[in-house]
Amino acid sequence: MRTPLVCASMLMIAAGAASAATDSCGWESPDSLVLATYPDDTAITSSLDSEQVHAGATALKLERNNESPTPSVYVATVDNLNPGDVVTAGFWCYDMTPGAAPSGRIWGHWNDDIAGDIMGYNGSAGGNNDYSAGDGWSYLEWSWEVPADHKGLVIEARLYSNPGDIIWIDDIQVDAPDGSDLNLACSVETAVQEMSWSALKASHAQK
Repeated sequence: MRTPLVCASMLMIAAGAASAATDSCGWESPDSLVLATYPDDTAITSSLDSEQVHAGATALKLERNNESPTPSVYVATVDNLNPGDVVTAGFWCYDMTPGAAPSGRIWGHWNDDIAGDIMGYNGSAGGNNDYSAGDGWSYLEWSWEVPADHKGLVIEARLYSNPGDIIWIDDIQVDAPDGSDLNLACSVETAVQEMSWSALKASHAQK
């Protein structure tokens, strides 16, 4: 009679262990920089750079190009979320201007059609009120609880600065519920998927 109890306990432990999915990466490949740029591709120049690195050989360098409203790059998406789910994300940000521009910030917005339109917008999800510290590398982190009317979250690195200003970000980590679709911009797997999708669209365009 003890066997069912042991099995049930093992199942409960396994279910608890699978209750969350964590993924992380640093920016090491030129093929995996950002998922998108807001408000458009001209707002920020994203590139790999070795001048300031938190870990590894390179980090993501973000340079503001114009006066567009609060530009940002999309560094992760989490889709197929359920009401009450919690997503926690953080990354390292580098600047050397305490209390002044340029500064970085972690932010988010809801997008309930991530697969169909990465630039879709269904309202602000908010984020951390703190900016990067301005004394080198500082860690920016925030947790979002999913409301009843949304299922997709886009995580942003926002750039508060003047044209020509630069910050660096590196080593992102996202904790998401098990069963959700987690996608990091710096993931090599993401880059392969994006290149495959581009190749597929190109092949159809030629037909």
